[in-house]
Amino acid sequence: MKTLTILICLFLTVTPSVIADWNLEEQEILRWRGQYYDLASDGHYLYLACKRGVEIYDIDNPDTPILAGSFLTDGLANGVAINYPYLYVGDVYGFNIWDVSDLSAPAKLGGFKRSGTEGYQERLTYRDGFVFVAAYSSGLQIIDVSDPFRPVIVSQVDTPAYSWDLALKENAAFMMDFFSIEIMDISYLFAPLKRTSFEAIFAGGIVVDESFAYIAYVDGLLVLDISNPFSPVVISDIGPTGAGAAESVAIKDNYVILAHQSYVEIYDVSDPSEPLQVSFFYPPGHPRKCLAVENHLYTILDDNGFHVTDITHPEYPVTGQHINPGEWGSRQDVVIDNNRLYLCDWNRGLVVYDISDPESIVESGSYQSPGNLNDIKIKDNLAFLSCYTELQIVDVENPSDIHYVSNYKTTGNPWDVDISGNFAYLCDLYTFQILDISNPSSITRLGVLYLAQNG
Repeated sequence: MKTLTILICLFLTVTPSVIADWNLEEQEILRWRGQYYDLASDGHYLYLACKRGVEIYDIDNPDTPILAGSFLTDGLANGVAINYPYLYVGDVYGFNIWDVSDLSAPAKLGGFKRSGTEGYQERLTYRDGFVFVAAYSSGLQIIDVSDPFRPVIVSQVDTPAYSWDLALKENAAFMMDFFSIEIMDISYLFAPLKRTSFEAIFAGGIVVDESFAYIAYVDGLLVLDISNPFSPVVISDIGPTGAGAAESVAIKDNYVILAHQSYVEIYDVSDPSEPLQVSFFYPPGHPRKCLAVENHLYTILDDNGFHVTDITHPEYPVTGQHINPGEWGSRQDVVIDNNRLYLCDWNRGLVVYDISDPESIVESGSYQSPGNLNDIKIKDNLAFLSCYTELQIVDVENPSDIHYVSNYKTTGNPWDVDISGNFAYLCDLYTFQILDISNPSSITRLGVLYLAQNG
């Protein structure tokens, strides 16, 4: 699961005084794209919750989504739900309502910050003036959004583990809780009650129709008869359906689409007690969640944008456009030294920006490191790069001409490095090392501590 680490990695080493001077436009230049977490649609637009906030795509031509707007949220956005013109967004810091009637200038109307004891808003569902939230460690949250400027949590019911997704049917809320399915009675929204539960390891996604619930979990597809939602009956549990747990599920007519860790399956559920696989395909990445909008399936991919598949004929899916999130990878660290900002990016390596004019941040140079770049420290005109299998030193005096000085090999994938005087302190998966860097062109090891297990 996501942790707060990925939220603060970009500004980990920036002092508060520097952060206070920055605005959203400047942050937009440096904040990464990709790694989407949730998606919703009103039939005309696709709303994607991602690392940097929300991206909105025009899907009137469903085969070729066009980026129509975007906005930043306070933190990584986990969940979205739409009741046009209002978009409900849960991020790691809280919940907000946005007016998206003007895509050139989405406006935040109201919201609230979560307390330290509340879970993140993971997946959201809107119905009749309320938003129902799978709130991770806080179970089910119900939010009154009748006044978009003043949303209020009216009730909350804990679940045993971590609520990840949910679906509503009449007066029942089905909560996916990783280790179980918890069914809540929401007849009275201000005091919901837990009615029943049963085991479903890594229950990650759910869709419901009038009589059945289709659940993605560790063994693949689980089908429940929910004619009586508080007394569900398992009518099909076909066992492992392939490599990796199923993480998301969508429905189109009499077909159920199941997303695994590397591919997508389509089942004919005309007879829900005997699902029949009719096709499968491999999207260009790890499917995180899929959503069927009429005859097209939109699948968000882990760190690799999203993908469009034509499912007009589910037996013969036609994979189409892949919307790439861009050239940026995960941003791991950032350092500010004088008027320069040094950024670690897993795809591009070291990227240097000139921030002498806060109104106009300009990229002034880059250097492709050998493998993933995890950490950076600056000393004089040298940058110490902690990257795959080695610590590398490069000369950054001229950002447009960054060049290699020396390196120090280590077998354990170095992750963190710190510099003090003529010494470098390096942590990798297996060791803590002290290095002599008094001669940057020839690094020598002074001491090492071998860890009892991976560090």
